[in-house]
Amino acid sequence: MNTEEKKIITNDIAPLLQNGDITLFLGAGVSIGTPAINGLEIPSTADLIMRICNEAGYDDEVVKSADLPTAFGVGEDEIDNFENFLVSNFTAKKVRPWQLKIFQNWWRAIFTTNIDTIPELCIESNKSQSENFPSYQIFNYKDREPIQSLPTSPPLVYLHGKVSSPTDGFIFDNVSYAEHSVNQSDWLLKSALHISHGNCLFVGSKFKESDIETSLRRRQIWDSSESSKNNWIVLRSFTELERKSYIKRGITPIKAEAEEFFEFLFTLVSPLSKHKFIRKKAPFLSESARDNSVAWFTNNMTAVSDELSRIANKNAPFSLFYNGAMPDWFYVRNKVPAELSASKKLVREIISFEQSGDKAKVIAMLGPLASGKTTASMIAISEISATHNNIYQFTGMDGIDIEALWDSIKDLKGLVVIFIDASSSYYYAINEIVERAIDRPTACKICFVLEERTIFFERNKRHFTKIPSSVISRIRLENLNYEDAECLYKKTLSLGITFEKLKGISVDSAVKKIVDFDNGYNGDLLATLYDLSTGRSYEERLSEEFDEIESGTPKDLFETISLVTASRLQIPVNYLCEVYSISIDSLLKIVNSQLQDKVNYRGISMTLTSRHHSIAQYHLENNIDKESLKNKIIDLMKCLSKKFTIDDIKRHPISYKIYSKVLSFHYLTETLFKGKENYHFIHEIYSDCQRYFSDDGIFWLQYGRFLERDENVPDALHCFRKGLGLYDSFQLRHALGQLLLKQYRVDEYATLEGFDEGVRILQSEIDLRGTTDAYPYTALGNELIKIYNRGKNQEQCASILKEVINRGLKYHRSDDYFSKMVSRYIASVREAEVR
Repeated sequence: MNTEEKKIITNDIAPLLQNGDITLFLGAGVSIGTPAINGLEIPSTADLIMRICNEAGYDDEVVKSADLPTAFGVGEDEIDNFENFLVSNFTAKKVRPWQLKIFQNWWRAIFTTNIDTIPELCIESNKSQSENFPSYQIFNYKDREPIQSLPTSPPLVYLHGKVSSPTDGFIFDNVSYAEHSVNQSDWLLKSALHISHGNCLFVGSKFKESDIETSLRRRQIWDSSESSKNNWIVLRSFTELERKSYIKRGITPIKAEAEEFFEFLFTLVSPLSKHKFIRKKAPFLSESARDNSVAWFTNNMTAVSDELSRIANKNAPFSLFYNGAMPDWFYVRNKVPAELSASKKLVREIISFEQSGDKAKVIAMLGPLASGKTTASMIAISEISATHNNIYQFTGMDGIDIEALWDSIKDLKGLVVIFIDASSSYYYAINEIVERAIDRPTACKICFVLEERTIFFERNKRHFTKIPSSVISRIRLENLNYEDAECLYKKTLSLGITFEKLKGISVDSAVKKIVDFDNGYNGDLLATLYDLSTGRSYEERLSEEFDEIESGTPKDLFETISLVTASRLQIPVNYLCEVYSISIDSLLKIVNSQLQDKVNYRGISMTLTSRHHSIAQYHLENNIDKESLKNKIIDLMKCLSKKFTIDDIKRHPISYKIYSKVLSFHYLTETLFKGKENYHFIHEIYSDCQRYFSDDGIFWLQYGRFLERDENVPDALHCFRKGLGLYDSFQLRHALGQLLLKQYRVDEYATLEGFDEGVRILQSEIDLRGTTDAYPYTALGNELIKIYNRGKNQEQCASILKEVINRGLKYHRSDDYFSKMVSRYIASVREAEVR
């Protein structure tokens, strides 16, 4: 190594390694020369070719002309028990100190194209010395990616097999390389994503293996993107032509032996204990929190102040925000959005809570699609973050780990704010955390800011069974009022944004016209602004954008991304590669060219979204062919079914969340396939997907609820009973009980047996949840009122209704839905008396 290369290691590589921000790729140079159990050393490629050919009986002339794939094929065909031959050559007898140190440091991930046991021996040896070293999780190339990955347990992945699991096979010859590339395992895709994202260190090989080489050759595709970082490759030697080629694609070559490189690197970096490593990532969290809890927290919560600092040097046109870009901290930091009254109200609510004697608060930011809820929330919490340390945004893709979150925040002092966008999927966790904050001794005051569409909040708020109503506040963004419209108009003028339809009129007239347009779009602020700023309608421009996309893979990708984005989720890049059988490189090339400005690539999470939820929904409802959409859903579900098991569901991984959102009967019937004339598509989707999710009770709940909506009561009942046989949930029990009562009401041949079972199920729900939740009372009461009004079994219905109402009045007298149910009952009784 020369002086310049040592500076690169000192200034660039060492600091990133200290923070756990480098992915390491290990090649043969890291292993060559290590003693093996056969009395020889772990071979280089040339040595392995020679040993295979000699074992198979070939002379040195044959050896000279053989490459590794050819030699490997010879070994498989002509050496008895070739597996044992490989095991004896690649099982290390002992490891060297510098090799041990590799695995004592905190790499983001380690990928190796070697098949030897050195990594496993190092990890085992380090573990016997201390529990403070990284707890590397070891995976073979065929293994499924884990549901949850924490920085304290980074993955070590054998990309080409390992001799400690010889029956899983190896990837050496041309056929196995081809199969590996076509099948695109989870880990092959993941390694390609790491290379594209950057901050990767390659040591000990030129990585000419076809699966890795492709990602390296196409690395320059993302060199211009914000998410792209530098890469480094450490080689014994390279030509000037190779050096220039590496530099061109953002890879800095360093000339050194593997041992020489690591020995120098480890003079600059000392292994940190697990505790010190994870605390560097979360300096404001309490020392009493467990390390694994803090690891989960740092993986899933982003400090708003850190995010605002991180994007300080980002550059982009401000006007993109008003053309439909996703809300982003870049725009908030640069004060691009107008600060509307909802933001100011949220700031007041948070400060008022901080100054009160309350220990917990839930503030729901509600409104229709594209009304500015997320932006208003971000503006408010960015203001709060200027004077408070513990202001966070939940950025995790999977579910909330209740124990880890509680352990991380419970001993913090003062105000803690957690902002969750598209929040309804997390009400189960918020319910538990708020209950603990209220009931247990804690130093913090926890405030959740929850962005959600009004309809989804109302549909899911029943999960707040343990949260007193006084703890929950609502801020509603509906249509613009005059003051907000004026603020918005003046802000856009200050940014040089002109509205075609507002030219030549006074500010007062312009503001009134904005209010009128917003009313016309039912609070869709994005559509309002677009229509005002151009001579064409919002819908016309979106249709043109859709038509610009080339048919085939680019349009397929865009439609699938839109499908997931409209459900308020991101889709991992590797899922798309698997669905459409394309490489990471091919996908990113399409995204960076034909889908540029139409989708957003998130480098940190390695996911894709459309540029806005409302735009994705518009395309789904108006531009995407229904038959094509049906097939895309089925193909996506086939991919997702391999990404989680039933046992994983409780952790709410992103794969499960996409599956449950997209296959929701609400999403299918209210967004994707509106109108009964399109229900045949939904029938096909559920029918096909049962082969993938037949053992999941929630699948049968959604299938049954769709069949109920399509008025197929017998099949719906079958689905609910089948689901209950797999998973005893209150949702399935409730659906079954309610439908049994509905069947009794509408079917003249229905028996009292079904009525009695339905009543029994819903009464047991009242017994279980009735003290905290009004919903079981209103559900049973409303069904009984409908039966009563049909003149069926009125005496028994009236008797049960009186009992339900009297019990409910003890706990839910002030609940709106319960009060309306009581009023309906009184009206029904009076009407019956008149008759």
